[in-house]
Amino acid sequence: MNCTCPLCQSTDLELFYSRPKDDREFWLCQNCNFMHVPKGFHLNALDEKLIYDLHDNDQQDQGYRKFLSRTLNPTLDFLSKQFPNTEKGELLGLDFGCGPGPTLTIMANEQGYKVENFDKYYANTPALLKNNHYHFITSTEVFEHLEQPTDIFRQLLDCLKNKGILTIMTKRLSDQSLTDKETFARWHYIQDPTHIGFFHINSFEWLAKKFNCHLKVISNDVVLFYKHAIEP
Repeated sequence: MNCTCPLCQSTDLELFYSRPKDDREFWLCQNCNFMHVPKGFHLNALDEKLIYDLHDNDQQDQGYRKFLSRTLNPTLDFLSKQFPNTEKGELLGLDFGCGPGPTLTIMANEQGYKVENFDKYYANTPALLKNNHYHFITSTEVFEHLEQPTDIFRQLLDCLKNKGILTIMTKRLSDQSLTDKETFARWHYIQDPTHIGFFHINSFEWLAKKFNCHLKVISNDVVLFYKHAIEP
């Protein structure tokens, strides 16, 4: 099993919980409070995609649009403050992990913004991951699926222009879930076998410090990073 934290590379880990029904293990890093499932419990790519194919991302579903707006709206709000002298049509974004139906991109287009789509399974165009290319990047319900989250975070930051914005949506570990294992065991987020990494607010603070970003907490599942910039 893994003996190193996938986020901060610390070896100070604790076997926090083993789920009785399948023995799936959850290891907690004592340095950054990142929780991960070791590689031995990960699905293969085929089985992982079969689960993703079941997701219903209807572009006309108003409930789904409302859900995505919790990521998109704060991104666009702060974007206008970061680049006040740039027209909307000149601000380029990337939806990283867009899924089979790029609804967030459509929503941004409707407001006058240009957005590219990248997804490991549904829109895998590596050329889109260019250095210093985007003013903003959104990643909605993606980071809990990543085997090497720090490497992806670094790659996305490299894609951003200076003062660019990276917005991540993923359910976070609460303080209670780290002190009460029964609370953690009931958490719906760990029931999905494709979810292998779980962030605490301390995990995001560790990333912000390591990469010299400003962290803005939007809600209990949305955080926003400014690249090399002070909050506007």
